[in-house]
Amino acid sequence: MKKYIKIFACVLGGLLLLLYFAFLFVIPNVINLNAYKKDVQNLIFDYTGLKIDFDKAKIVTDPLLGAGVKVKNIKVELPDNSELLSVDSFKGKIFLPSLLWLTVRVSSAQIENPRLNVEILPDGSQYKAVRIYEDLVNNRRKDKLLHPENYIKTEAKELPIDISRTRINIPAIKLKNYSAVIKDVCANHKLTLKGEKLILGTNNLEKAKLKTEAYVLSDEDVNITAKINIDTSLPKFKLSPKEEEDLEAVYSIPFVNPVELYRDYNLKSNVDTKLKIRTCAKKSRPRINGFLNVEDTSIMLSGLELPKSYFRFKANGYDAEIDSNLYVTSQDYINLFGKGNYGRKPYVDLNLKSTKVYLNNLLNVAKAYLDTIHIKSDVDKMSADGYFYADAHFKTDFEKIDSDGYIIVRDGSISDSNIGLLFNDITANILLYDDIIKISNTHVLVNNRPFSVSGQIASDSFADFVINADMLPMVPLYKAFMPSSVKNKFNLISGN
Repeated sequence: MKKYIKIFACVLGGLLLLLYFAFLFVIPNVINLNAYKKDVQNLIFDYTGLKIDFDKAKIVTDPLLGAGVKVKNIKVELPDNSELLSVDSFKGKIFLPSLLWLTVRVSSAQIENPRLNVEILPDGSQYKAVRIYEDLVNNRRKDKLLHPENYIKTEAKELPIDISRTRINIPAIKLKNYSAVIKDVCANHKLTLKGEKLILGTNNLEKAKLKTEAYVLSDEDVNITAKINIDTSLPKFKLSPKEEEDLEAVYSIPFVNPVELYRDYNLKSNVDTKLKIRTCAKKSRPRINGFLNVEDTSIMLSGLELPKSYFRFKANGYDAEIDSNLYVTSQDYINLFGKGNYGRKPYVDLNLKSTKVYLNNLLNVAKAYLDTIHIKSDVDKMSADGYFYADAHFKTDFEKIDSDGYIIVRDGSISDSNIGLLFNDITANILLYDDIIKISNTHVLVNNRPFSVSGQIASDSFADFVINADMLPMVPLYKAFMPSSVKNKFNLISGN
């Protein structure tokens, strides 16, 4: 009996060994994926309108029972033959034994030199590729109205396994020498995101990883450098119920021109971050470990370039620290720094310090911002005097307050002679002392009509405020601050 068992074991072992070697050496050379190339091209073109081409598609295996495909020289083109995507080579493998426990584990995925090229239509109305998709949807809707019999739903066959229970595990998708370009054809400008290496990973869309060193270029100028290493939990995604399709409606996707928007602000910055974020199933508060540093950050507002500012964040569990410096001019800045905890015993401990920040400089920034976002109002005709100054410390555990310092406005005035509006005698006193926050002697005259605020927040967080206003002139306020697009439609004649 033992002899037969030994023979059976040897035969079985030999058969498994033969299958193993066939898996490694025979299958990759026997199955010719290139024979299906035309079918793949036709299928993709019929459903997407895109042209795809590739060379040397081949099955690959490894000794650890991984199997997948390797493809070279992948190109995706739009119907006008412009290139949308190109990849020098792609290789991906799945660990086959993981399928036995309903898990798709991608053991490796490598993409060499992926290049994405997205063009905006010459009329600036949409991305070229998105317009093709919109046309496909709208043509299908028209055909469905004309030939509804071709779209009769058939009852889906029940699959032998419940795919909703299948997990997807992708430890790392590696992109080498990647780039993505958005080109505004009409303006002849472009935005580019590129880097030497990018690693993406996810565990069943419950966690995700991203690691890269990237650069953002406006035309040929490097504006942003980013060193990113993030490992985070993801919120649960819930699919919204599918609504009945309106076949008579024209399908369109909202569009914002990112090239034009970016050039309006011309953001420049250096970002360095390493964060690990985890959310416990029983707690809604995430635990964060790591740091986020945003240095040398400046933006352009209607030709006014703000000086370089910074923001620094550091976290350890539920404890967090921040340090930020916002420059209004090279001499005027506001510094906010401190720490806090958002766990079981939450608290906030903040310090606010500034130089004399002149109101006219703040007004100039506001004018430039409104002009950048294309909101026209009478703010650009205003002038201001006076200054803001702060040196305050604020601490609370959300039951009691511990504070000291002050936030003041002195000699303030804002005027617009075109519409007869004058804010003068602007004075503010926010005093922090004896564990209370007190607002006193805080007032403004609006065309000589008074507006004042007074009161305090006590150490037990009880707030008591009094606001007084006497016949404030609504017409000049409306003309001064309401956008021109609204004033052209609605004319306020009188009111106080």
